Amino acid sequence: MPPSLSAPPTNPTSYTAMRKGHALRHGDWKIVAPGKGAPELFNLAADPYENTDHASDEPAKLAELQALLAAQIARDNPTLPADLVGVPE
Repeated sequence: MPPSLSAPPTNPTSYTAMRKGHALRHGDWKIVAPGKGAPELFNLAADPYENTDHASDEPAKLAELQALLAAQIARDNPTLPADLVGVPE
């Protein structure tokens, strides 16, 4: 197997923008930031079904992911593609 396919990625990051909030996964952690309300923080390695919110007991990790999320949102294009304009929420 080529070396590029044999090693797992280090700290993969993925971002999802939604009409009612945003989500970002970085490594084993995921932050879900609804448009209204407090963000939620999940450790997907330990809790893949997102049952336990760690936002209150992992403040440093929450701050780290909030900063990554804010940077991603700043790069985001909030304009909907023409084919989605007017689509009900």
